[in-house]
Amino acid sequence: MFNYTPYIPKVSFKLIILVVIYFCFLTNVQAKNTKVLFINPGKTGGTFWTMVSNFMEAAAYDLNIQLNIKYAERDMFKMLKIAENAIKSNHKPDYTVIVNEKNTGGRLLKILAPHTNVIFINNALGDREESQFRASSKFGYKLISSLTPDHFQAGKDIANHIITAARNQNKTGKIGIIAIGGNKRTPASILRVNGLKSYSSSSPNIKIYQTIYSQWRRDNAEAQITGLLRRWPNVRGIWAANDDMALGAIDALDKTQLKPGVDVFVGGLNCSKEGLKNVLSRKMITTVGGHFMLGGWSLVLIKDHSKGLFVPPKLMIPMMAINQKNIETWNSKFEKQNWGQIDFSTFTRHTNKNKVYDFSLSSILK
Repeated sequence: MFNYTPYIPKVSFKLIILVVIYFCFLTNVQAKNTKVLFINPGKTGGTFWTMVSNFMEAAAYDLNIQLNIKYAERDMFKMLKIAENAIKSNHKPDYTVIVNEKNTGGRLLKILAPHTNVIFINNALGDREESQFRASSKFGYKLISSLTPDHFQAGKDIANHIITAARNQNKTGKIGIIAIGGNKRTPASILRVNGLKSYSSSSPNIKIYQTIYSQWRRDNAEAQITGLLRRWPNVRGIWAANDDMALGAIDALDKTQLKPGVDVFVGGLNCSKEGLKNVLSRKMITTVGGHFMLGGWSLVLIKDHSKGLFVPPKLMIPMMAINQKNIETWNSKFEKQNWGQIDFSTFTRHTNKNKVYDFSLSSILK
């Protein structure tokens, strides 16, 4: 009977040391990856804020950033709680991306700034509030930047598309519009509605029949517009501050003899999949957007800032109207919203020293 002794290859001590050093190096590199928290104000699974998160995740992967996304479920108190929990954690974020939803921005800053760098996206502080914070707080330097879309111009662009389409059918008659805002407190909603009012006030024979607020929700908009169509049967346009509410208006129109895109022109904002689908089918005259990318672009700024590069304290990003003229171009590149095909490193100044930040929607359509 044989005694079997398994063969164990001899490994040099030097090789073992090299392997240990290698894994220590990998662990150290991973530990030094920039940690970013995004306090997403939207609901889990909500159309727009899911788009924001998906675009951010693609950017984070490309830029080697550890991204943690927490949804506040449209609850301002949960936003504050997420911030409080983050600074108590043993793994505090290096940067936190926040939204001034329902004017919670100032309170979030006071919680976060002593512990983490902060960037606003979509809705930032007002100029006066930001100046006061930077001047009065010893942590004012922790407010790195804010990226906001031109909400006011976006509101005007939606109005322009609706009114132009209505005038093409009736060149002399009055054009009545129903406006659907998000809410009365969020800067994005206020500015978009003001853009509509500005455009309509400078255009002859335009009347805003009524402005309602549907809390950004499709079901609310459908219920409200169903009632208003009986009050304003001659309405020619429905202006909506986001796609979900525009789609709710279309749902209401579909239950009547009024045809969206023929009798009533509907415009929205967000460039959501369903919004784009309805532009293609001509039920919507336009969806304006590009601001879903701001979270991803904030990570580009964070990458540069973490490398010691200057980051502008404010950036206003133009939005772009998707309509019959450019919907095919959009669909040919991003119908499936595969953001992984974008090389986010090419947008950084760390990679391109003379780079001028271009975060417009057209920049990814080139």
